[in-house]
Amino acid sequence: MNRDKEKQDFLCNFIDMAGMVLSFGIPAGIKGALSNLAFVLFMVLIVPTNADAQSAYKEVQPGTIKTVNLGAGVKMDFVWCPPGAFLMGSTDTQQENAIKALPPDLKPGTFKETVKAILKEGPQHKVTFTKGFWMAKTEVTQAQYRQVTGRNPSRFTDAGDNAPVETVSWDECQIFIHKLDRLIEGQMKGKVSLPTEAEWEYACRAGTQTVY
Repeated sequence: MNRDKEKQDFLCNFIDMAGMVLSFGIPAGIKGALSNLAFVLFMVLIVPTNADAQSAYKEVQPGTIKTVNLGAGVKMDFVWCPPGAFLMGSTDTQQENAIKALPPDLKPGTFKETVKAILKEGPQHKVTFTKGFWMAKTEVTQAQYRQVTGRNPSRFTDAGDNAPVETVSWDECQIFIHKLDRLIEGQMKGKVSLPTEAEWEYACRAGTQTVY
C-alpha cells in the first residue's frame, strides 16, 4: 500500500472514530498537508504475517483479548478478529435515507460535499479477510504514546493518562508504530500497522449486519 493510500485510509478511519459516518476521497489540495495534519485519535493493529503465526492463532476465539507490556506498568490490549468476510459500505437505500436526514439549514456548498461523501459509501461490496488480526481494544492512550515515544503531544493532558493521545500527525503515528513494533517483539507474532478502512469496519461490525 503506498503512502497516499495509507494516509487516505487513516483519514477515513479518523472520521469514523470521531463519530461521523462519512468516508471520502481526499481532495488533491489536502493530500500534501496530511503529514502535518493533527489527528484526535488513532488505533493500531497487529497482523500475523506468516503461516506459522496465523497457525498459532487458529484456535483463538473471536474477541479474545491479549495484553502486551509496554513497560513501567503501562499495557495495551488487543482483540482477536478472525479471518472472515463482511459487506462493506452502504446500500442505495441507506444512502438515500442519509441524504434525506441531512439538516435543512446546511449551506449549499456543505450540502453538496456531504452528499458526494455519502454517495462514495457505495456500492456495498463484499470484503474477505484471509488472515486474522489483532485490533487494539481502544485508541492509543496518552500513557501508551508517552511510554513508547518518550513524549506526549496532547493538548488535553488534564484528561488523564487513559485519555486518547491527540494532536499527532500521520508521520508521528508511523514513528509510534515503528517503535511499538520493536518494543513488543517477542510478545506478539506479527507486524504493527494502522488499520485500513476495511479492517476498521470489519472489527467494528463484529459479525453484525445492521446499519450501525
